[in-house]
Amino acid sequence: MEQIKTKLLQRLDILEASKQIDKSSKDKVLQILTNFQNYSNININKEHLEPFFTHFSLAIQRNINNNPVETMEDVIKNEIINHKKYLRLNEILAKISHDINLKFNEAESILLLSYLILIYGE
Repeated sequence: MEQIKTKLLQRLDILEASKQIDKSSKDKVLQILTNFQNYSNININKEHLEPFFTHFSLAIQRNINNNPVETMEDVIKNEIINHKKYLRLNEILAKISHDINLKFNEAESILLLSYLILIYGE
């Protein structure tokens, strides 16, 4: 997990240096990373953690900038909502949102849930 954290810090530094995220977004992602293993006892696919946190940081920044993803294709939305782990992963996303004091709209939530599905596997 330490190697993943090092790579993620590098990614976040690049995103911040390129002005894709600000320090506030970066800090929120680091807060999530610190608490991540406390959100669930489900085994995770560590290979997908870096992309998840990268996309999560961008979602946070979009939210802060009042420019969230507004729509999601129904076919994708339905696939996520009908996933066998949807309820559990939605609870995890709610805990994360609460911890960083941000509420994501439905489209952003579906996008983030798609990455959580990759992390927590089929």
